[in-house]
Amino acid sequence: MIVAVDVSPALKHAPGVGRYARELTRALVRRADAPALRLLEVGRAPHVLPVTALGLDAARASGVDVRVTRVSLPRRVVGALGRVGWTTERWVGGADVVHQVLPYEPLPTRTALSTLTLSELPEPRSADEPTLRTTLLRTERALVFSTSARDELTRRYDVDASWIDVVPVGADHWARETTATHERRSPPEVLVLGQASSSRRPDAIVAACERVVAAGLELRLRFVGPKGDLGDALRARLLRSALAGRATIEPGVEAEMPGLVAGAGVLVHLNDVEWTAVTPLEALAVGVPVVVSRIPAFVEALGDEAGYVDDDAELADAIAAAITTDSPATRMRRRDLARSFTWDRNAAATIDVWTRMVSARDSGPTSS
Repeated sequence: MIVAVDVSPALKHAPGVGRYARELTRALVRRADAPALRLLEVGRAPHVLPVTALGLDAARASGVDVRVTRVSLPRRVVGALGRVGWTTERWVGGADVVHQVLPYEPLPTRTALSTLTLSELPEPRSADEPTLRTTLLRTERALVFSTSARDELTRRYDVDASWIDVVPVGADHWARETTATHERRSPPEVLVLGQASSSRRPDAIVAACERVVAAGLELRLRFVGPKGDLGDALRARLLRSALAGRATIEPGVEAEMPGLVAGAGVLVHLNDVEWTAVTPLEALAVGVPVVVSRIPAFVEALGDEAGYVDDDAELADAIAAAITTDSPATRMRRRDLARSFTWDRNAAATIDVWTRMVSARDSGPTSS
């Protein structure tokens, strides 16, 4: 079996789909049961991470057949060339399966089966919805990271749930770069990752931390991530806050993230909708407590090892409890839960999907 994997964002984007494509590749090349891999990178965007981040040297030990093809053309041009015969199979020298990671710009295929990993859906009635519908029609199987994601995809796009595979997300990428003895910063730091947007409720987090400090518990507040649509308002809010001087806003650097998370007192991760609990799982993997929104994907993955909030009024108490009840025993429980969410498990489940697809195709009815 030969599988072409779209690794275009793996070295060009540190978080999100870039991390997924990068970590899937790192895990695949370490598995002796991996298929022959044809890694295809399309586009002219510069790398923000070195090629070594893909871990391709491990293929020598595992015996995996890996070849890399780089096409330095704009992605839209590669898509157009696919309509005249220059499909992915031709670029990589043949493939049974093409694994897609960019749902709005899928690689063109002709005879290969197609799989697509989805970590989120576009806003209802947005301009991206028709594009995703077209991609789904051209896809043999979709992969998601939670049963709630499967259910929402089934409901919104009227597809059969049996066509969707739920695979475990990996959360061990930062844990492998830290140690169990990594020291927490003092005073305890409330860490918030991600852009400042209304769904993440940064103003409510500031207000909750103000109440915690007023009640006598020392802490620092640290926002790390893209500016977002509320970035300016958040900065102004902090300037007039009782937390002024002990709260920061910064863009974040990928190489610093493992230590940043491991040294936090608590990670606060609020959102209205998410399909994967990867961010809080990353914190649990290094023993850090988390306070999160009570949404299905989080409850499914985090179980009893998270502090859940149903509304903003509960946030201050949840933050204070996470900091004051932290102990070696609770840190061990968090690590134990996160330990099952590995990229190796994700790769194994993904290989299983590919194997079943190709087997079903090869054993299908033949014409006489």
